[in-house]
Order: sequence, then C-alpha cells, then structure tokens
Amino acid sequence: MKNKMIYVKKITALVVAVILAVTPSSLVMADGSTEASKGEHSYNGMPVIEDVYDLIPLNDEDKTTTVPFYYSDGYFVKSSSEYDEHLATVSMHLAAASGRKADTVKDILDKSGFEDIEANKGYTEGAKEDSIGAVLAHKTIAVDGKKRNLVVTALRGIDYDDEWANNFLLGTSGDAKGFMQSADIVREDIRVYMEKRGIDAANTVFWVTGYSRGAAVTDLLTRQLTDEYGADSVYGYSFATPKAASDEDKKGTYKNSHAVVSKKDPVGVLAPDSFGFSRYGDLVEATEIGSAEKMQEQLQKLGSSLIYKENLTFYQLDLASLFKNDKKSVLAEKEPEEVTEKDIKKIGNEDINNLEFVKNGRLVKNTFRKLLETMEFDERTDIELSYEEFIQGTVDMLADRVVESRKAYSEKLIEDTATVEEMISMLVGVFFSEENVNDTIVNIINSCSGKKLDSSVMSKFMVAALFGTDMLGKKEKKALYDGLWEFVHDALEKNLDKKGYQKIKKDWPAIIYMVCKATSKMISADDMSEKGIDATTLAGTWLKSGEDIINQHYPEFYLAWLQSGDGFYQNPQTGFDVKVNAGAATTGTIVNSKGNKVAIVIGGLLIILGTAFGIIIRKRRKMGN
Repeated sequence: MKNKMIYVKKITALVVAVILAVTPSSLVMADGSTEASKGEHSYNGMPVIEDVYDLIPLNDEDKTTTVPFYYSDGYFVKSSSEYDEHLATVSMHLAAASGRKADTVKDILDKSGFEDIEANKGYTEGAKEDSIGAVLAHKTIAVDGKKRNLVVTALRGIDYDDEWANNFLLGTSGDAKGFMQSADIVREDIRVYMEKRGIDAANTVFWVTGYSRGAAVTDLLTRQLTDEYGADSVYGYSFATPKAASDEDKKGTYKNSHAVVSKKDPVGVLAPDSFGFSRYGDLVEATEIGSAEKMQEQLQKLGSSLIYKENLTFYQLDLASLFKNDKKSVLAEKEPEEVTEKDIKKIGNEDINNLEFVKNGRLVKNTFRKLLETMEFDERTDIELSYEEFIQGTVDMLADRVVESRKAYSEKLIEDTATVEEMISMLVGVFFSEENVNDTIVNIINSCSGKKLDSSVMSKFMVAALFGTDMLGKKEKKALYDGLWEFVHDALEKNLDKKGYQKIKKDWPAIIYMVCKATSKMISADDMSEKGIDATTLAGTWLKSGEDIINQHYPEFYLAWLQSGDGFYQNPQTGFDVKVNAGAATTGTIVNSKGNKVAIVIGGLLIILGTAFGIIIRKRRKMGN
C-alpha cells in the first residue's frame, strides 16, 4: 500500500509538471541552489551574495558602469582542479577592478564578507620597477562541515605604471625573471599577512587571481603555494596569462591553476615558445566559454564600446603612396601650415594616436589618423591565415629573426652597455614613470621639431634601418650614434627627469643598434612570405587592423566572455538551482530572493518550474527528502 501511495504521488507530480510546461517560465537552471526555507540564492549549499560595484572600462576611462557580481563560499566546495565558471567570473571581476588604486577591489571583497582587507606596498607606496600591487583579505568558510580559513590575493594587472619595466625581464634561465621576482614578493606578503593575524596555514584555502601582468604572477604564485600546501588547498584563476613558466617537466601540470586565454589575444603568445616558455596552469580557451553573440551583449552591459570581430582583415601598404605629390599626402612637397603656440599646447593633451606629423622641422596640422588616410592600402583577400596564426607568426618572426633566442635577448649588443632585455625594460620604465607618457612623447617630438638632422647622418640612418648597422664601418657607426644623439638630447633632457635622461644617454649606441637591427629584420621577413605575408602586408595589417588585435587583450573582453557562459549573468533573476532542506515542508511553494515562484514541492518531490524544454524534476536524496 505504501509503495502504491508513493507511485501515485510521483504520477501526480509528473501531471502537474506537464501542466506547468506550457506556462511561462520563471526559472532556467544553472549550478547554484536556493534555500527553500529562506528563499535566498545559494551554491553548493552556501548563500550566494549578489551585489554591484563601479567598473571603469579600460578602453573608455571617462565612463563608469555599475556592474553586478556574485560570490559564494560554495565555490570552494568543489575541487580546485575542477574549473568553476562562477568562481572564474568573480575572479575576473577582482582582476578587472585592480587599477592604480585598490579601492574597487576592496569594495568587492568587503561586500563578499571578507575581513582585514589590506593593500600591499605596491599599492600604498606606488608602483616601482620592481613592485607589484596586491590586495589580501580573509574569511572563515565551512568545507565538508569543517571550518577553514580562506585567504584571497588579488593581483594588479591594470594601470601599473613603472611596473611595466619588470614585464620584459626574462633572465638567462628559469622562470621569467621579472614575473618570478613579483611572485616572490607576493608570497612573502601572504606569509606576513597570515602571521600577523595568526592564520594557520595548514588549515587554509588560498584563492589567487590576476589579469595580464598579474596573471603571469598568479600562475607562478599558484605553483609556489601548491608545492607547499597541495593542490586541494589552492585555487588559481588567471586571465590573459603571459607565458612565464620554464620547467619543461611541470608545464601544464598544475590543474588547480586555470589560465583563461583568448587565442586572439597577442599577449597570450608571449613570451615566445621558442624561448622555452609556457604556463604551469591548465589552459582554458576564452572564446569557447560562451557565444560571440552573448559576449557582445555582455560587453554592452559592461559599458564597453568595443566591437568583437571574428576574423582579421589583411591589408597591403602601398609604400609609393607615402611619397605621392598631391594635396592629400602629408609627405607631399609643400610648405607646412603655420602652427601657433596655442595649437602646440593643445597637441600635448591629445591621445598618442593623434600625434602631429613633423616635416622639415615644423609641425604640419595633421594627425596620425590623417596620415593613415593618406596612405593607400589594398585589402588582401587571398590570405587564409586566422587571427591567431597571424599574431603567432609575427611573434615568431620577432623572436626568431630579430631577437633570435633567449640567450641573445639576455646578451649585450655593444660592449659596456645594457643587454637587450635591460634596454627594453629601461626604455619602458623611463617613459612609463612619467605622469603622462603620451604628453611626454609628444613634447619630445615638438622639442625636436625646430632642429634639422644632418643629411650625412640621415643617409647613414637609412642604410642602417634597411640593412642593419653592421653595413657601416666603425667610424660611420660612431658618426651615426653621435649625430642622432646631437639631434635628440636637448629634447630628452628637457622632457625627462635626470635619472631617465642619464639612463638613455648611457645606452644610446646600443638603443640605435637595436632599433636598426629590428627594422632591417622586419623588412626582410621572408619566413612569412610563403603564407603571403611580406613586409608591406605585415606593416599594412598592423597599421589598419592593429587596433582590432590589441583590443582583444582588454579585460572587458575577458569579463564579457566569462559572463556569456555563466548562468548567473545570463539569467540574473532565476539562474540558480533549488534544493529542499531536510525537514522542510513536504508540500508547498518555493520562491527566490526576488519573490519569484521558482518551484513547488508535492509529497516531498521537488518540481522546478520551467518551459517545455526547461522542466527539471530533481530529488535530493542526500538531503533526506
């Protein structure tokens, strides 16, 4: 009789489900859950906190958008080696908020219930060449009925000024030197933070996240913590992750380190494979997380004006168009327009893409974008390379032909000067130490505009740029270096601080040698010619489509991809699972925190309300129902 009654109840429930199938849906299922007795969102049995923060899109810093985020202690119930889309998304929110100041990261963590939220010296003392910004916080969570400490470390990967210089230090062996130095700094920050608060490391779960520069450090730091405390205690999520790992035996073996990278992102192919670099974490392809259509919708919700382009358009630059004698060309043989002092001051505040073109020692009122318009490009429809193949090909060419090897990258080009990596790091550091790098570069150009470069120096420079400085004799090289220094040193001294000026002066011959070598190697990029990419196509494509390529690295793209595949964001009103607690009413209605009816219980059987395609009948046996 008892079995018959159970059977009748189940049949009744199924009939009700069929009736509900043709009614409007209030729930589309995802991975979370809702406490039936309280009506609040939960995930793996723990409440989901839904809140908002103010995001400043990196591609539009004049705009602020209020965006939602979801956090739950339940994210850490799942194995750290199992990629969790919800934990990934909130991790990216922290990474996207990690700008010059720590305030927004602190806001998210505070609203997520963390305590003792603290920014490290990288934030409080300002960015330096050897620093990294990090925010640390902790809370107590319950995992499998046991209380554990959760320590989060959110690393800065946006607006880090002088820290740019550190990105280019690879070292002669081991993991990338600059990123490894930063990982060591943060590892010590974590140790001091926990010691100061008496947090037992043996009973701690570590959560580490970062974007771009912060992502490379996250991958290395996750390995460090994993080696010390085990994979089960460390959750690493990195985004737009550069390659900084060099241990061949352990590359890609840390399954608890999830590296989300878009195959269209140029930063994702650095440092070069040919230099022996990879990642310790497990690679997750960003463009396969959700659909491009939903991703574009999420971009708009984030307040971003970025437009996703599936395919890359190739262009060939007509070099002759640079020298055509017509009114449209800024290089035409005509007298430049007179520019007033007021105009020059205005130029100093313009974006780097709007630099004024200098001709015959005077400013021509024409922007870089206008210069592009005067060039002639032919669209190449015969090239079948994908986005990623073109980016990878460019990086391989630079690495294998221009730099040649990691060993060469770490060697001196000229005796008694810096190595190639030190020079690149130094130049980036010098200019990014300025309050406004764009204005600094514009001002240097303006300061040079009143001087004339000696014709003999110009001819030597053209030879060196086309064929490399080794085509010149010893005396000719010295004349080239001295002549170019004479042309620019006043402008550099006027617009750089003393320290930066002295650094450039010291390595000036090696800088010019490096620039000429790179230019000549790029011009003779015959290793890509078999794919239809010659020097004019390489230059033309980067000039015309370069912005589309660089945009793929923006954090908004990553955040949009993650949200496009995350049910919490696709169905913010109802994107949560439902469970019935042991002891709950055996018959009744369940509503979520929004007040929407999301399920009914008949005879202990849970029925999730949905459309004909969305009905789910789930019995939580482990909950005793």
